Amino acid sequence: QRLGSVCCLIELVKENESSDLQKFEALLSLTNLGGYDDETKQRIISERGIHVLSYAMFSDHEMVRRAATEAMSNLAPHDDLIEYLRQSEKLKIWVAFASDFEENYECARAALGCLATVTMDPVISNEISKLNHASIMMESVLSCGKLELMYRVLVTALNI
Repeated sequence: QRLGSVCCLIELVKENESSDLQKFEALLSLTNLGGYDDETKQRIISERGIHVLSYAMFSDHEMVRRAATEAMSNLAPHDDLIEYLRQSEKLKIWVAFASDFEENYECARAALGCLATVTMDPVISNEISKLNHASIMMESVLSCGKLELMYRVLVTALNI
């Protein structure tokens, strides 16, 4: 039943006619499902989940953006997400989301959690170390005083 719902939820997120509330609720469900097990992560990914979720991360609606980022984060460390984030341009987007902790705390928290997980991959670790904005983001987060974020950035730094 859980696997059968994935396709419908992905379709709700993709559908232009869906309201922001419908997309948000579908994304929250995908977030929960993505954290369940590897089989469910694989189903989300096989339904073009990475593409759909990454598109939703650029929604005009803040809560949709946050839920999409959280859903993507819950797919880590799936091999397909690792492969996706090995692209420097994709990684820059996650660093930018992580940098926005003052304006969008929950979204930044999800992005930092994802970065902490995927930087275990040597290719991603190498790519992020080349990004000037990544070191600026890490310094900024480490001085923000928000332990939840600081922990995630420390794990990322240790992985690098």
